[in-house]
Amino acid sequence: MAVRISCLKSIIKKNGKTFPVLIGMATGRQIHGFSLVPNFDVSDANVIIANRLLAPLDDKWQRPADEKRIGKIDELYKNQQVDQIMVNPVLLGAIPGQENLIRVIEQRDLPGSTNSQTVITIEFSNSDAVWVIDGQHRINGMKKSNQPMPFVLLFDDSGNSNYTGAYLAELFSIVTTEAKQMKTIHKEWMSYAFKLDKYKDKVKRDMMKIILLLATKSDFGVGHSNENYFYDQIQFNDEIKVNSGIVGAFHYTAPLMLKRLDTEPGKQLLSHYSNTEIASSISDFIHALKVCHGAPTSESILFGKMAGDFMSCLGYGLTEAWLWYISTLSKLPTYSETLELTKKIGAHTTNWEILP
Repeated sequence: MAVRISCLKSIIKKNGKTFPVLIGMATGRQIHGFSLVPNFDVSDANVIIANRLLAPLDDKWQRPADEKRIGKIDELYKNQQVDQIMVNPVLLGAIPGQENLIRVIEQRDLPGSTNSQTVITIEFSNSDAVWVIDGQHRINGMKKSNQPMPFVLLFDDSGNSNYTGAYLAELFSIVTTEAKQMKTIHKEWMSYAFKLDKYKDKVKRDMMKIILLLATKSDFGVGHSNENYFYDQIQFNDEIKVNSGIVGAFHYTAPLMLKRLDTEPGKQLLSHYSNTEIASSISDFIHALKVCHGAPTSESILFGKMAGDFMSCLGYGLTEAWLWYISTLSKLPTYSETLELTKKIGAHTTNWEILP
C-alpha cells in the first residue's frame, strides 16, 4: 500500500549544484516498508564480493546488520514502562535511477521563509523506494512500531539529480553516526567500487582490478598453470579468513595485496601489460612455488598453517621479488618457463620446514 507523508523541503546550493533535502516524520513501520538497506551479508564469501566488484556495484555495499543491536533498540522503544522516544533521525536517499518510486503529490511555499523552504507531500510506492544511508539498526529495531521517528530524505525529482550512487555511498562512509567505523577491508573495496579517495587514480583502480582477477578466476587458460591458488583466497570480507592450507604465507587481504602491487615494479608492469597478463604471471609464480614445495606440512614456513599464521613477511617478500624480476623482462614468461626458473633458483631443493 502506498504511503503519503508531508515533509519540509529545503534547497541547498553548492559549487553550482542543487541538493534538495526533505525532513519529515514517519512511523518505524512505514519507513521499514518503503526503505531498502543495500548491505552485503556477513557470510558472503570473499569470491562473491570480489565478483560483484568486477561490475558496477549497484547495491550490497553497506555493512551487514547487527542483530543484537536491532534487538536492543526493539526492546527499549517497545517498553511501555519508559518514556523514551526515537529522536535521532535516519538518513535516506532515493535510489539512483528509481526516483519515480517517489511521487510528489503537492507542494506549497512557506510564506515569509528566508531559506526557500516548502511543505511537500510525497507518496512512496509499496516497493523499496529509498536506500537507508544511515540508521539501518534504528529502522529494523522500530519496524513493528507505530511510534513516529524523524528522517532526512535526499530526493530530487527534477530529472537531473546530483544524488548518484557514488555520492550516496561516499556519504555513508562520512556520516555513519552509530559509533561504529567501517571495517578496513570493507572501506577499501567501497572506495574502489565508487572511485573514492585514492581510487580516483586510474593506476590504483588498475591494481585493484588485478587483485579482483586473482580472486575470481580459477585459472588463466592456455599457457598458464591449471589452477590459480588465489581463487577465493584473497580476503574481501572482514569476517571470512582465507585458507592457510592453500595460500600459506601468501594470505592477503585486499588492502595488503594492493600494497604489494603499489610499488615501482608494479607501476612499470602496468605500463606494458594488461591486468590479466600481470595477474596470470603472479598466479603462475605462486603455483610454481607450491609445486616445488610439495605437500604442505604443519612446520612449513611457505605453505600450511604455520606459514599462514606467522610468515606473511616471506610471502610479501617473494611476491615483490617476482614483480621486480618480471618488470625487467621484455616478455612475461609462460608457466613452464616460470616453473623452470623457480627450480633453477633452488625452490624444489629448499627445506621449507622451520627447524626444531
